[in-house]
Amino acid sequence: MFAKTGTNYQCGYCLFRPFGTITISPRDTGAFSFTGELFEVRESGKLQRIRYTVLGQRIFQAFYRNNGHGKQRVIDPGTASRWAFQAQLLELKMFGGNMVKKSREQHVSHGLLGCAPGTIGRYVLLPGDPDRVPLIAELFEEAREVSRTREFSAYTGTLQGEMVSAVSTGMGGPSTAITVQELAHLGAQVLIRVGTSGAMQKFMEATDLVITWGAVRDEYTSQQFLPLSYPAVADLDVTLALATAAAELGYRHHIGISQSKDAFYAEHQPDRMPVKHKLEQNWFAWRKGGVLCSEMEAAVLFITAPVFGVKAGGIMVAGPSKQSLQNLLKTAVRAIEILIEQEKGGAS
Repeated sequence: MFAKTGTNYQCGYCLFRPFGTITISPRDTGAFSFTGELFEVRESGKLQRIRYTVLGQRIFQAFYRNNGHGKQRVIDPGTASRWAFQAQLLELKMFGGNMVKKSREQHVSHGLLGCAPGTIGRYVLLPGDPDRVPLIAELFEEAREVSRTREFSAYTGTLQGEMVSAVSTGMGGPSTAITVQELAHLGAQVLIRVGTSGAMQKFMEATDLVITWGAVRDEYTSQQFLPLSYPAVADLDVTLALATAAAELGYRHHIGISQSKDAFYAEHQPDRMPVKHKLEQNWFAWRKGGVLCSEMEAAVLFITAPVFGVKAGGIMVAGPSKQSLQNLLKTAVRAIEILIEQEKGGAS
């Protein structure tokens, strides 16, 4: 709903100041358009002025703003709660309040991630913890938050002029599958899992990085997408980029297989589990087979990625110290830069 405030129109935390020609069609299509300025009230109390053009057919279809480089970027009205739009036009009041055009309510879904089209880059880093997304965003240029809902947090910025994003998956396979499917729909092409894990080999140290080229499918979500006989493997180019980045930065790292599981505490407290002997037997087998670490998302990522036509890789840290986490994030960001450089080199 829009409330008139003088010559402006207010919707939630936003103020509209229309100017120029305003047209509205009396036809049943409900087509309309106008140009003006949008004032967004920041949490700090400051106003941000954004020039916009609105074109609609029953619902708002596009908002535009100058991104500082002479280009126009789409801002969808359902992008985030702070834009205070409801993703559908219920009522538009024109000057004087005499001309009112109501539209049939139409729902525009942005999925469980809450990310609108045009807000996610082709390269995306996937931490599990939403609180780690802002830490990754600090390594981007021009980073901004584009969504925050449930366990999902999303920031988008740039690296070497390419739009990149960081989106949290939450913990475990089901929410990871949701994230991959929605990001693929939004145009993401390369997804890299960045997270913590539990070391499984005695030679590993807490600060070591683990680059996973494959994962044990010791979980059930991925079986909803492909049979268990299908291997959970990462994309080769992404894996090599991660390995190159770790070597360039001088971080101790290992390349191998992780175990993806559903129950976080199963191997930690097997005595409390009715299937204690099976858990211990499997744990022994994974370690004997050279599995490097235990985590909860890689297998689902590696299975869903080819299903939805995207590339995927994974890098984890063996221990969640502050320094090791920084090493992890810097390596992942450098890997994206390497992939961007390779793409630009191939294009030239």
